[in-house]
Amino acid sequence: MELSDLEGAARRFVRECRDIKSLSANTISAYEQDLAEFEVFFGAEEVGSEIDVTLVGDYIQWLRERRELKPATIRRRIACLKSFCRWLKEQGLALQSPFDEKTIVVRIPKRLPRALTRSQASQVAKAVSEEPRVAGVPRRGDAMLSQHDPLSDPCDPRVTTHLAVSLMLASGMRVGELTAIRLGDIDPTCSVINITGKGSRERTVFLTNARLVHVLRRYIAALVEHCAADNVLLRNARGRALTPQALRLRLRKLGDRLAFSQRLTPHRFRHTAATILLEEGVDIRYVQRLLGHSSISTTEIYTHVTDVSLRQALERADVVGRVGI
Repeated sequence: MELSDLEGAARRFVRECRDIKSLSANTISAYEQDLAEFEVFFGAEEVGSEIDVTLVGDYIQWLRERRELKPATIRRRIACLKSFCRWLKEQGLALQSPFDEKTIVVRIPKRLPRALTRSQASQVAKAVSEEPRVAGVPRRGDAMLSQHDPLSDPCDPRVTTHLAVSLMLASGMRVGELTAIRLGDIDPTCSVINITGKGSRERTVFLTNARLVHVLRRYIAALVEHCAADNVLLRNARGRALTPQALRLRLRKLGDRLAFSQRLTPHRFRHTAATILLEEGVDIRYVQRLLGHSSISTTEIYTHVTDVSLRQALERADVVGRVGI
């Protein structure tokens, strides 16, 4: 297969994934990046015209040694290539897929989720609450979110950061899911939100904290009154849609100010929500549904995190010491 043929086939594959399979925008963007990387390898290296097992092995080595990518990124690149090769075979553009000949696995080291401790979560809440005042935004107490009046300026970064952190902790939603929320996704009571997650799978999350529901209701009322009606929930200071990248940057700066040893990311709030729910005895199947995991094995990784709480509980109980052995 010539490079020009590869580029054209890649464009057709992505177009079909978008227009026919209706894959999410994030998936389409990832496929475009992954295939562009493969095109660079295919065009730059002295490789044959066929995508075979040897070529895939060389590609993995190139990604690891020349591009110095992390195992998780390499695995995603190869997963995309596998889908592309299967599509080439279905379209009659290739006689076979190298993935039919051999199982190709990119192993990644298992890492436990990096959840915030409850103390760190409280520090985050307090730090955002103590940011410098903005003219026109009154303070009304020390509790998170309550001191900002959403009716004054719903685009105030403090207000949107408060709301974003609260929603992530309450629901465990991903940052892309959070920033994609439209006003139409929220029911009139502001206690139920419809989320579109990975693979365009839909799920429902419930907000049970009365204060958060109240703030969200007032925030939405302010948006309708003061901002352009483009239906986006979270806005930046200019009133435009808040992007995942902008929220990540806000949290990273906040983590730096708090001198956290690990970077503060939106996903850490997702990990924190799952960990606390399990520590409080919520059934793991409910946590799976809340997080939108297709497999409960993905959710089970959080049970290892809660082993810390188990150890602390056992140390407090000290059964052996209490019976005098």
